Amino acid sequence: MSGVVDAGYSVFSAQNGTAAKVTQSGIGYSNNDTSRFQIKAVEDIGSGIKAGTTIESTLASNPRSNFGDATKPVAASTTNFDLTGRGQTIDAAKLGDRILTADLTVGAHTINAGNQAIITRSVAVGFQADGSNFIGNLVGNDGNTTARVPAINYTFNAGHGVNLSAAYMNNTKKNSTAADTSKTGNGYGLKAEYANGPWAAGAVVSKQTTNDALTATAVATTKLTTQLLSPVGTVGTAAKNVELTMAVLGVSYDFAPVKVYGQYATVENKDTLSTTYANSDKRHAMSAGARYAIGDSYLFAQVSTGKNQITGTNTDRDWKGYSLGYKHYLSKRTLAYVGAGKAEFGTGATTKSTVKETAFGLQHNF
Repeated sequence: MSGVVDAGYSVFSAQNGTAAKVTQSGIGYSNNDTSRFQIKAVEDIGSGIKAGTTIESTLASNPRSNFGDATKPVAASTTNFDLTGRGQTIDAAKLGDRILTADLTVGAHTINAGNQAIITRSVAVGFQADGSNFIGNLVGNDGNTTARVPAINYTFNAGHGVNLSAAYMNNTKKNSTAADTSKTGNGYGLKAEYANGPWAAGAVVSKQTTNDALTATAVATTKLTTQLLSPVGTVGTAAKNVELTMAVLGVSYDFAPVKVYGQYATVENKDTLSTTYANSDKRHAMSAGARYAIGDSYLFAQVSTGKNQITGTNTDRDWKGYSLGYKHYLSKRTLAYVGAGKAEFGTGATTKSTVKETAFGLQHNF
């Protein structure tokens, strides 16, 4: 069993144009890293075969899902923002909300089946100079590139620091009398990663399809989401069919004591049944940053810039952010941190949404 507990004090603020600013502050979790626990069991069957399971659950709200690109006005309001990214109390999260997989390794081949990180996440998160949840990295804080999905992942260790991976995602429901088939995140992903000496790099592409063919019954309002459910919903005619296409690149080089990082990502949600962009958005961003090691500590800084087409438009708006801070390891398992970040994106010809964060805290890995 292992895990992370990250607690500290944080201040967040969000504002759209000249509208009222919303601020949330107080004792919170997961400012630097997501508080969580993991149970992992492995059985060595012999002849290079290992089987087991991984169960990982969140101890506080997933911060990456609500900041970065996802820091947008709630519903139709332009004055209220979703600032629930770092919960001030422990959530009653379901078991395995981060990872719930059956794992099999045969020599250089590994299969993980079940709820797990989407295939783009390791590249989106793994090449961040801040190595944290701080606001400001438009690639690592994107709710799409870092999501959790039910999938079958295959990884081949090719040697010399090279790993090749593929993912298959399928969450389908059909009704023999319905016009359409319900799809939730159906698709595939391909990834290549390299780590050897001072160099590390990754490249990944992914495509998924989601529609709204599933409708709730009068008795139950639960819809088909992350797991295949019992027949509590009916399948009707889809009014939208959203194709999510993503590509993420990452690279790092350790000059010692300075380590530099670079990232690029593009994300597009396209509704193939609509020409009004009501269910579509598109964005791309690049990020560059560095860490400077000082004994058991390091300083970090990174900047991001890109373009963003918010839902309902096809116009590019500026999208940028930054984060900076300091981390000090008190031991191999415990660190103290302080940092700040900012992200902003244009919502109109002369308006923009701005989100800021300042936080400090203590993180213990067990």
